[in-house]
Amino acid sequence: MSKKLWIPIVSVLVLIAGIYTFLKLYPPLETGTIASNLDQTLYLVGVGNRGLGTIQLVNVTVNVEETPTEAKVQTCDALTGFTLTDDYRTEELNGCGVRDLKDVVIKKGTSPAKTFAKHDEGTVTKEDLIYGVTVKNDLPIQTVNIEYRYFGIPLRKVVELD
Repeated sequence: MSKKLWIPIVSVLVLIAGIYTFLKLYPPLETGTIASNLDQTLYLVGVGNRGLGTIQLVNVTVNVEETPTEAKVQTCDALTGFTLTDDYRTEELNGCGVRDLKDVVIKKGTSPAKTFAKHDEGTVTKEDLIYGVTVKNDLPIQTVNIEYRYFGIPLRKVVELD
């Protein structure tokens, strides 16, 4: 191959590696609220997007790559908030939408830190969306592992639970 062909190929590879490294250091998926039941077999992890594009959730595992009994995503307005429940047919959900993981796209500008700040300022509205990943497992949960795609790039967020 000629030198003229190598320069663009190497440049593209360096650019891709740089973007991937940047996303590993500054992931767009951010966590916020974390709640559980008493026996720690049910967790809700508030998530949001501080990136420039949407996030597509792909998969959730718990502990050491175990498939949870159930994994759902609540989409609520920030004024209503989440409900910690494993029965999605109850009236408790206060109008929050509950969907399967792969059916949810997390919109940009939904960072939990940004939403908390708006709560503190008193400027939060029903248009401010919040997302919560709810996982249920037979055994107590120590970690929630969220796999997602951002601009087609596979990424992972591991949430350590107390």
